[in-house]
Amino acid sequence: MKLYRFTALDTQRAMTKINEMLGADALIYSTRKIPHGVEILAGLPCDSQEEGVAGVVQLKIAESNRELIDRLNIQLQRMDESVQKLTTQINEYREEAKVRFYKKWLRNLKNIHWFKKNLKEGTYERQPANY
Repeated sequence: MKLYRFTALDTQRAMTKINEMLGADALIYSTRKIPHGVEILAGLPCDSQEEGVAGVVQLKIAESNRELIDRLNIQLQRMDESVQKLTTQINEYREEAKVRFYKKWLRNLKNIHWFKKNLKEGTYERQPANY
């Protein structure tokens, strides 16, 4: 027997995949939750002893692949967390830059106001203190 690994976001979607690929005669051998959904091992019933031995070998290979997939999923989760942290930092820096820009804009506006006022009064002798 040959086992197939199916992964999906939920059990219903995985079962739909199994029915599409293997048909209604498929047997479910194991189900387990993985970080981003479910994993189901399924296969068709075997007719001979040779197919049964091949299925055991296939299952051992599937187990070693599961470990690799689990490690890769952990790495993906860590990368996702890093991306989230970087996104948060970028947004904080963006907000700080907006605040700095508006402070500078207000300071320039005050300077323009000071300049217009002194130009009207004819007392344009010195620059503003915060210039």
